[in-house]
Parts: sequence; C-alpha cells; structure tokens
Amino acid sequence: MINLFSKLAIIADVYDAAEHVSVGRCRLTWRAYQSFADTLRTQYARILSSGIVVRQSATDPGADSGALFRDIGAGYLTVFNGATLPGTHALAADSGIRIVGDSGAPETASLNTVFRVCHDYYGHYADGARNTFSARGEVATFLVHAATFPDHALPALACETVCQVAWFYAGAHVRRLNHGGNDTLPSPADADFIPLSARPFAPQKKQYRRGRLCIVRVLKPRPVRRHYRGACQ
Repeated sequence: MINLFSKLAIIADVYDAAEHVSVGRCRLTWRAYQSFADTLRTQYARILSSGIVVRQSATDPGADSGALFRDIGAGYLTVFNGATLPGTHALAADSGIRIVGDSGAPETASLNTVFRVCHDYYGHYADGARNTFSARGEVATFLVHAATFPDHALPALACETVCQVAWFYAGAHVRRLNHGGNDTLPSPADADFIPLSARPFAPQKKQYRRGRLCIVRVLKPRPVRRHYRGACQ
C-alpha cells in the first residue's frame, strides 16, 4: 500500500512541474475557479450567520492549530491577508466582501483571504474536525473541506491546498532522491533535514489538475457529505 509520504511526493512533483495557467487561458481552469469562488462566498456567509466574528490582518496569526481552535471556539477567527499571488491568479481578485482589518474598519478582502477563512473553519475546525497544521492534518483538512464543494471545484481546492502542502512537506528539495525510486525523507535528527521554519512555501500556481496523476484521484476525496452538503448549496 502506498503511504502518505509517497502520495505527497507524487503530488509535489506534479505540482512542481506544472505551468501556472493565467485567467482565461483554459476553460476548465476558469470553470473550476469560478465554481470555487462562488462556493467560498456562500460558505463565508454561512460562517458569519453562525455568529463567528471574522478579521483579517497583515500579521500572520502563526502556525498554532490549538490557538486557532480556541479562537473559533470563543467566536472569532483572524486570518492572514498578506499572501503574495501572481496578478493573473484568480484568488488575487477582489472578493466583493469587506472584512474588518488592522485599521479596525472593514477593508477589501481578496478571494484568497476569504478562502483562508473558509479553509480554517470548514477544513480545520467545523463538525469536530480539529485537523492540525501537520502534513497529515492538512491532508485531512483538504478531504473534509472537499466534501463541501461541487465536484468541478475540487481541482481548484486541491491546487490551493494539498498540492502546496505536498510541495512543502515532500517536495524534491526536502527529499533524498534515489535514482531507483523510493525516495526518503530525512528525520529531524539527520544532518540533511531541513527544518520547517527554514523551508520556502510552495510557489503560487493555478492549473487544472487532471489525468492519471490528478490530485483528486490520488487522494480520492469523496467522504460522505452529511450536513456539509448545505455549505455548497
């Protein structure tokens, strides 16, 4: 049975080799991101209606999943809005939603900022998920959040989450590459281990994941939708 690291390594290599697709260049990519954006707006409205107070900040809240869970449990959620995206990336666009920022007043929010809100709430926290920021936790977050999206939006969700997680945790730049395959990942005790704090984040790309190595097929995200289905209706 192929293990999680091997799956992430496959996904990381596909993502690394992929070309960024600008808005309008591919009909399938445009459709995936359009559906993705529409669903995010619906999900964001549902989060607000649940009573959660949302803020955006130029200061990254950090990588403490426990703090995230406590904050949401207390009724508020702060997300980082300082991510740098290519100008041709769909999520760099204005979402049409205004979220209170560092000034204390409502400010324009990009689609990427709205996505961060929905990702943290529906993927990491909602329905008792409590998925951490580890590699395994982020994959679980993708699978849980995938259950709230229509199928044709899943390639966009995958590209924005687990593809980048795979590159960060299992990309060629952090693996021991073996010519015969079966690459390995150094442990923290090894001299060639790259600490998480020293690793670069994945390059921002937008493309339609399809074919034999499609991320949606590698991880097969079709959990039972249960009441989550309402989040994408």
